[in-house]
Amino acid sequence: MIENWGVKSLLLQGDVSQESDIVEMVNTVVKEFGSVDILVNNAGIQTESPSHEVTTADFDRVIAVNLRGAYLCARETIKHLLSLNRSGVIINISNVHEIIPRPMYISYSISKGGMENLTKILALEYANRGIRVNAIGPGATMSTTGYAYTPMNQDWIDDPKKGDVYDGLRLRGKSHPNGACWLL
Repeated sequence: MIENWGVKSLLLQGDVSQESDIVEMVNTVVKEFGSVDILVNNAGIQTESPSHEVTTADFDRVIAVNLRGAYLCARETIKHLLSLNRSGVIINISNVHEIIPRPMYISYSISKGGMENLTKILALEYANRGIRVNAIGPGATMSTTGYAYTPMNQDWIDDPKKGDVYDGLRLRGKSHPNGACWLL
């Protein structure tokens, strides 16, 4: 579809938690397009479980995809940009749970807290090299019918008491889908 606008696209498949997949992905993009100008780190998974029941395997997998994957993608992109002495942009898609912990999602909340620090460290470290690093951390988004459906929001949609708790944590009201689109 994007080709209809005269833009070239490339679909790649890989596991962001695997270093070799990321190195191959960046090399393929550079070969096809000549450079990486913008990286959007948007991969993420979650598991729901009481914290004392989270298995090491589930915990490690969430951290590997959500945090290690973002780091690996950023690292390889930064290496590429530095090798060409070029500026670039890295946008990390985080979540409000980087600052508002969410019970039953310990590994997800920890990964998003780590994403916040990853973003800040890379921004400070590479700003003087022309590499801008920012994060977007949206929360639940309202639609005209209530919270926008995502699997993560389902329990909040189904349980009004949880929705009331979330409403009490909001600082500036519910996000609106148009606002989220405008930010991106």
